[in-house]
Amino acid sequence: MTPPVSAEERLVQTPLDWPPIGREQKPWTRWWWFGSVVDAENLQLELERLAEAGLGGIELTCLYGAKGYEEQYVDYLSPQWIEMLNLTSDLAEQLDLGIDLPPSSGWIYGDSWVTPDQTVVRAKLETQSLQEGQSWQVDLSPRRVAAIMAYSTDGQVLELDHSHIKDNVLHWQAPEGEWTAYLLSMEPTTRRHKAIAPGGEGLRIDPLSKDAVDDYLTGFAARAAGIRSETVRAYYHDSFEYPIDSSPDLLDEFRRRRGYDLRHHLPALFGRADEDLSLRNDSVARVRSDYRETVAEMLHDNFVVQLTNWAHKQGSQSRNQAHGSPGNLIDLYAAADIPETELYGQLDQPGPPMHPFTDVMCVKMASSAGHVAGRNLIAAESFTWLNNHFHTSLEEMKRATDRFLVGGANHLFFHGTAYSPEEVAWPGWLYFATTQINPRNTIWRDLPTLNRYIARCQSILQSGKPNNDVLLYWPIYDLWQVGHDIWWQDYTSYFLRRRYELPDLPLLDANWGAVGYMQLPLHSKHLWLDPKPVGRVADRLWKRGYGFDFISDRLLGTSTASGGDICSPGARYQVIVVPAARVMPLKTLQQLLSLAHNGATVAFVGHLPEDVPGLHNVELRLARLRQLRGDLKWGPSELAGVREATVGDGRVLVGQDVESLLRAAGVRRETVVDRGVQFIRRRHEDGHHYFLTHAQSDPVDNWVTPAVQFATAVLLDPMTGTTGFAKTRQNAAGERQFRLQLEPGQSMIVRTFRQPLKGPNWRYLEPTGDPVEIPGTWSVDFLTGGPVLPKAFTTTSLDSWTRLGGPKAERFAGTARYSISFDAPKAGKAYLLNLGRVGDSAQMTLNGQLLATQISHPFQIRIDHLRTRGNRLEIEVTNVAANRIRDLDIREVPWKELHGYGILNMGAQVNKAGLKTRSLDASVWPVREAGLLGPVTLRLLD
Repeated sequence: MTPPVSAEERLVQTPLDWPPIGREQKPWTRWWWFGSVVDAENLQLELERLAEAGLGGIELTCLYGAKGYEEQYVDYLSPQWIEMLNLTSDLAEQLDLGIDLPPSSGWIYGDSWVTPDQTVVRAKLETQSLQEGQSWQVDLSPRRVAAIMAYSTDGQVLELDHSHIKDNVLHWQAPEGEWTAYLLSMEPTTRRHKAIAPGGEGLRIDPLSKDAVDDYLTGFAARAAGIRSETVRAYYHDSFEYPIDSSPDLLDEFRRRRGYDLRHHLPALFGRADEDLSLRNDSVARVRSDYRETVAEMLHDNFVVQLTNWAHKQGSQSRNQAHGSPGNLIDLYAAADIPETELYGQLDQPGPPMHPFTDVMCVKMASSAGHVAGRNLIAAESFTWLNNHFHTSLEEMKRATDRFLVGGANHLFFHGTAYSPEEVAWPGWLYFATTQINPRNTIWRDLPTLNRYIARCQSILQSGKPNNDVLLYWPIYDLWQVGHDIWWQDYTSYFLRRRYELPDLPLLDANWGAVGYMQLPLHSKHLWLDPKPVGRVADRLWKRGYGFDFISDRLLGTSTASGGDICSPGARYQVIVVPAARVMPLKTLQQLLSLAHNGATVAFVGHLPEDVPGLHNVELRLARLRQLRGDLKWGPSELAGVREATVGDGRVLVGQDVESLLRAAGVRRETVVDRGVQFIRRRHEDGHHYFLTHAQSDPVDNWVTPAVQFATAVLLDPMTGTTGFAKTRQNAAGERQFRLQLEPGQSMIVRTFRQPLKGPNWRYLEPTGDPVEIPGTWSVDFLTGGPVLPKAFTTTSLDSWTRLGGPKAERFAGTARYSISFDAPKAGKAYLLNLGRVGDSAQMTLNGQLLATQISHPFQIRIDHLRTRGNRLEIEVTNVAANRIRDLDIREVPWKELHGYGILNMGAQVNKAGLKTRSLDASVWPVREAGLLGPVTLRLLD
């Protein structure tokens, strides 16, 4: 196996060099095997195409099968399947492709060796009110009993033990008083894991159970023992989608971790505190916080950490998507070797309530965990839902890529690529939740340009170290304890009934939400992050140009103070900001004050914490927290509105405005964001790297004052690979600046150095005069695509080929060449060629020389050698495949040929009504514009 490129090898050789590009710098793709119907010839063809397109590896996921191929299914983990995987490994090695693998088929862990007592369970509660002398008799034989308790209205608590059970029947007579009896059982779910491959059928594992997870991974390793050594770089786990709110081990784990017996507080857990008068007024919130914390710790310790340790024993790494989990997402991301995020939804469109486009904060949850914990690779499941099927262009993919990159991701996985034999008619086998990044889709022709762009960006963003200035504390206990049950139950009902197709049952009747179970899916971020103080502060920091990472209580405990900075295992920070946290563990406040004592700056927005989480010894812990608060001696700072307390060698700040606090802490912001440019910054040995992307509508041509000291700046264009030394100057305030030009949609790498350096200058665009449209007649010839090639035509006015080329062009998907001969509009040494509107990507050739392949705005290029007369311009334009798919459904041609979650079953995120539907009908789609729409212009450059 070719070793990955090391950090040392990634160091640039000269100021203008790009780092070397290896497997991990290139994008990877999720590669679906349907029914594992694969063969040697097609495997080689597919893998060669992936490598030629510039991909660096695959994540192999096995799913349900294709219709009509049932006799050819290869059972998952069978000897034949192992043989095909080993063949894939050999071929991938020859092509320098890496392989990741989930230890399951589908996207939830489970298989045939998972026993009923190891599968996911939900807490089921049955209650009975009894007066003195009344009896309660229950047959326990069909139940997996976890606890039988009784609570009186005067505060008594009884555990109904085995002395009340005979022949598996409970017999209990209520003593004096009024009582409510609780029977808590663990009800297994009977549904099997999702999108299972043939041979992988079985129950889903209980991810909270250490023994269940251990037995599952051991069982997988035994059945996969024939896999060639060093085949799997990382074992992968997808987003958390287990319908679970409990575990048979929960009560014992709770007592060990929280220090008291949850059995004595079931009324509080189930939101019925009025049935136990021994409880505090806030007991429901405190018990539920303890329950949520226990579930979070069980998932962290028993699942993610255990997966990581197991992967290491296999000679591999772990890769995990934490979102959707009932835990602290930052801890769950950090527990994997490669944390992974995802984004989905329509770009810049809110969409239906369940699927707004998830934004950069979703990425920052994973990247923050990686930065703080010292994980170099931050993976991202990319392009899952960007648009309707076959409508997504390379430009949309580039825009989504930029969101990942500025959010801190640096290891993109396309979602994804379906294996399809050559014999299968176009468009081949397909998966429903994907951008269809496969060799049969028309966008494949120009995909290598996007892949080179991503590889260059990732080569920079995987080098050096993170360099954010601010650590932003995520007060998870404010979610777990402070007044969120009502909205969370409403959302839980809505989300889980849609996702898991649960019946319409009351929430507080032994079903979802009854115990305050709290998952954190990305598409509900507008509930659990955005409107909270931490979400508002994060949004302010982002928009105002302060680089930051989230940090959890657990990871805060691994941090130290040195030289005035906060030092985590992976990065250094100038300040830690606590955003109006009301509830905070005593240990966390003690750690914050310890960091300050050792020289760090800790800034509290609004106020210091007022409460501690949980029920055990609450009064003692609360008294200690108040003592720590009272020990701080406050005085004014140099900035109005900010108070300061000296603590040892450091200080604690408090104020209402986060920017005032950061100014008091000496943190500078990146003012480039004021021009609509987003950024992420990393440091290298001699300076810093910036990735800048411009998503606004107006061009940028400004002098930029970075927040870091520098003497020299180099510009590197990741789309073209062009590099050069930037113009620099010193402004009136004595600050060093560099000149930056960015068109809307364009991105740039800026490499700064602390020492003065010289070299070839960056070629800025200096237009003179107005753009001049190229006159004449365009010849349009259709080159490749289908269903048939339309006839060539000519035109003096550019427009969509669907309007100019007749009915065959209306349903065509593929590539057409636009050709024209022209004279230079006026004498000059250089020109700016602009294609105007393009549907959807273009390769440009001038006088027989390939100029560039362009996949996104700006569709323009500098031309230095234009002839005075007789120039020949050829532009090969490729459109997306939507019009051809539309034609298939209009003509009722069968093409949705998969079982399970195929494209037929959940085919369109956005269909005729703009809603996610259970069936894709492309015949209702409007015709999409295609081709060179122009105007194509030349503009003289100085």
